[in-house]
Amino acid sequence: MSESYEQQLTLRASPESIFEAFTTTDGVAGWWSSDVTGSFRAGEAFQVGFGDMDRWTLRMGKTKMPSRVEWGVIDLQRKGDLVGSKIVVTIEPVANDHSRLTFRHEGLTPDLECYDECKSGWDYFMPSIRDLVEKGEGKPWAQRRK
Repeated sequence: MSESYEQQLTLRASPESIFEAFTTTDGVAGWWSSDVTGSFRAGEAFQVGFGDMDRWTLRMGKTKMPSRVEWGVIDLQRKGDLVGSKIVVTIEPVANDHSRLTFRHEGLTPDLECYDECKSGWDYFMPSIRDLVEKGEGKPWAQRRK
């Protein structure tokens, strides 16, 4: 089995502020895309849009404040091979007011047609998460094009 996409970041931020970046409309809009709609309640769906290029529909899975968030990918305008994959975020405090974020997209593996494009996107958005929780302003998709 191929290895799923995973990144780890050590952030100068509390676990609670990182958790909020993955569990609220403003949080996700602050680092991924400014076009976020829907509900972040467990079991409910939210959408993240990228203009005419793509639209993701995700279901809020298990959360444990402030250490774990799961999103299930339930529909995509493009990249249909990701339907059924899962994004798992774990957050743990580390020394000196820092936290470790592990972002894993389970099912995003090198054998998928969209792997290079999706990996490139996540590689871009990881520093955007850092900017949001450390500086108060990320670089979500709408700003990426400027």
